[in-house]
Amino acid sequence: MNSQGRLVDGDVSPHSTISQVSGWHHQTLFAIASNSKHFAAISVGLLIDNGTTLKNGQKLNYNTKIKDILPDWHMVDPYMEGHLDLLDLLCTFRHGLIIIDLTDF
Repeated sequence: MNSQGRLVDGDVSPHSTISQVSGWHHQTLFAIASNSKHFAAISVGLLIDNGTTLKNGQKLNYNTKIKDILPDWHMVDPYMEGHLDLLDLLCTFRHGLIIIDLTDF
């Protein structure tokens, strides 16, 4: 695809756009499955690497509490609500949250 969003090779005319060939458009939803977890982890890593600062002046890191990022965020368990951090959500299963497998749906 060139800079104008037109396909320039393959079985289609060089004047065809992706939407003409595939039916895709700016609101097309793609089934990316569990890859969204990778996007989330990479996004958080980039925010940390870029030195993102929270409103309270604290630099974002993997030990930052979720409550410091999202003050209105609540859980049923008050202990977990105050102690859950980014590492818990991204990489470990020490949070004790129930994992729901939707692959059977």
